[in-house]
Amino acid sequence: LEHCVELDAMSAGLLLMDRDSVYPEHRHPPSEMYVVVAGQADWRFGGASDYVPVPEHGILMNERNDLHGLKTSGSPVLALWVLYDEL
Repeated sequence: LEHCVELDAMSAGLLLMDRDSVYPEHRHPPSEMYVVVAGQADWRFGGASDYVPVPEHGILMNERNDLHGLKTSGSPVLALWVLYDEL
């Protein structure tokens, strides 16, 4: 997406996960927002220790260095992600 729009201090992209897949838990210094465009998955986000189901059109937030991850089951998931520094 950065090739289409100048985002300055942000990065953005699309995440496509096939069914029955795992996006490993990780953390990073920038904060992050996900918007679930299609599908449903179990997400760990926002400093929580458990995975919870997030439906299509759900919005997730991760503060700096929050441990987060994603597990799909019966359907693929498409999500928009945005990394940004605190304002």
